[in-house]
Amino acid sequence: MVGGHLKNKSKSAPKSMEEFIAGAEDNKKKKEVPFTPSPDQILLSFTGRLDRGKDCDSKGFLVYLKHDNARDIQKHCHGSKQGIINYLVRRGLDSLIEEGKLQLVIE
Repeated sequence: MVGGHLKNKSKSAPKSMEEFIAGAEDNKKKKEVPFTPSPDQILLSFTGRLDRGKDCDSKGFLVYLKHDNARDIQKHCHGSKQGIINYLVRRGLDSLIEEGKLQLVIE
């Protein structure tokens, strides 16, 4: 098939200037305004940056957040997502170490 990589040109050309302008307006990408929590909702604010060479392991890894965790982070936290997640992991590990007993989590 020749030209299979080209866009489908089944749409007809605009017949008037108004139709052309209306088509251009429809195709504009609408920017979504990022959600920012109100100051009374913020429970954790993280400022600053992590230095990957100094502060982190040499190799990163992909982490998937559950919907409820991501929603709560977006709703109650502000700032660097990497910093926020590292802080929350540290708090959780400190709590486990302090309790000093095995936790079994089954989902």
